[in-house]
Amino acid sequence: MRGDDTLQASPCDTVRLREVVICVECFSGDGGKYCVDISPTDRNGEAIFSEHKGTHMMPVAPGVTTISGLDYTWTVGEDWKSLTAVVNHWTPGKSKDLECADGLCERDDRIILEVR
Repeated sequence: MRGDDTLQASPCDTVRLREVVICVECFSGDGGKYCVDISPTDRNGEAIFSEHKGTHMMPVAPGVTTISGLDYTWTVGEDWKSLTAVVNHWTPGKSKDLECADGLCERDDRIILEVR
């Protein structure tokens, strides 16, 4: 699924994530590392932290990278509004995003899949 897609699911349906694909533009120097946090959000847009999943840390590399071997499963709840994926970039230096690990990382991208 892509960020402009809608997740067709009803309460009690099972959603499974098997891989994440990241595309990075060319850059020079140390790109740092990244991970992807995935969480359903409720009707108020708040993350349902008890359902949070995340990938392992990966070095940032130009081009397309696939993180495979995932087997994350959720059961859609009555209060689900969306499923959100956030790319957390652990930069070589300090970030200005103080809400991301107290400034050790920055949230680079977010994809929100509305649940309908």
